[in-house]
Amino acid sequence: MGGTTALASLTTNGTTTLKNNVTTTGNQTYNDAVSITGAVQAKATDANSAIAFKSTVNGANDLSVTSGTGGIGFDGAVGGTTALASLTTNGTTTLKNNVTTTGNQTYNDAVSITGAVQAKATADNSTIAF
Repeated sequence: MGGTTALASLTTNGTTTLKNNVTTTGNQTYNDAVSITGAVQAKATDANSAIAFKSTVNGANDLSVTSGTGGIGFDGAVGGTTALASLTTNGTTTLKNNVTTTGNQTYNDAVSITGAVQAKATADNSTIAF
């Protein structure tokens, strides 16, 4: 979505399934549970853009999220039902709930933890890097 020409912005309500990359110039706001069914890159390209996951994120695939200075927010559990294969963030990230992956978690940015958050990578030799 937004592969050839980026969307201006994206807001979802209901249930969302992502199986391909999503690129916007402005904000991406997922107000619902998100299922990751393929390797997904969510990217907001404007300097002050943000990407917000307001509910849970699940799926046994890779998720990479890149935002502008508006940051990246995960309000619900990530991988709580089905662990992600990996998670990579590029932008200021706020975690408000647990994050579970089978593989690596790579936070290439400043991370704020709000509340009791557990980050867990379950596969042997997997890492969590801040």
